[in-house]
Amino acid sequence: MSALIPYVAGTALATAFFSTCLLALPAVIAVRRVIRARLQAPFSRDAVERNLVLASALVGAAGAVLCADGAALAAVAFPPESGRAAALLLGFVSPAPLAAVPWVAGEMLSGPSLRSWRSLAASVAVACAIGWATFAWLWPNEPKADLSPELALISSRLAS
Repeated sequence: MSALIPYVAGTALATAFFSTCLLALPAVIAVRRVIRARLQAPFSRDAVERNLVLASALVGAAGAVLCADGAALAAVAFPPESGRAAALLLGFVSPAPLAAVPWVAGEMLSGPSLRSWRSLAASVAVACAIGWATFAWLWPNEPKADLSPELALISSRLAS
């Protein structure tokens, strides 16, 4: 069992790098261009901005669950495997883009933060660690399950 740990860790890190570069980096580049081009941010950093960022994070989590469930249903030939495929997508591919959603919303609504790159990196690292830990904790002994509304609800709670 301990011989598999380097392979599992390498695969998880490669997946995080892939999803960060392919799914989150285009949004980050677009936000940096918009921030440079505009004169002033629409909001200051206050309760309204925090609530809007929280709402964007919740909408992003719901969208990630819908995308993962749809991709799992489209990609898996047998419906009993769709629950496992959706959990894999949510646990290993979606944490980096999900971490970028509140960062993008905060940068767009209230302007650039003092340590924007460090805050994005910390957000991605924490999201990936939480996604991997919840997958390791919940899904390894789970029997093959159909994709159901209950499984989607559990996945959305984990994503947010």
